[in-house]
Amino acid sequence: MKDTASHFRPAPPGGFLSRLNKILLALIVATAVIPLTLRALPGRSEKAAQDKMIATAESDLAEANMIKDRLTREVTLLMNDGEYLGLFARDKVGRGYMKPGETIFRLAPRQQ
Repeated sequence: MKDTASHFRPAPPGGFLSRLNKILLALIVATAVIPLTLRALPGRSEKAAQDKMIATAESDLAEANMIKDRLTREVTLLMNDGEYLGLFARDKVGRGYMKPGETIFRLAPRQQ
């Protein structure tokens, strides 16, 4: 009888599974190293701080533009609308002055 163990040859060292294991090991190492490298970069944290400052500045600019638009609209009304000018004078300048038969309602601004 022949020895059956001699019929089997060992897998060559550069076989498919060996290459697959090397690729898997490289992916595991890359998965661990890349986030640590990105976290250590100094420019990344500076960019995040600058992005936050830009967002704050854009928010402030939008608020300032809204105030500017409101004041521009108010100036235009004061210059061109006599009825609004009278209402403004009675409400802002001489509080309590009303036309005969006029009722003034004042609403308090919302508390935040």
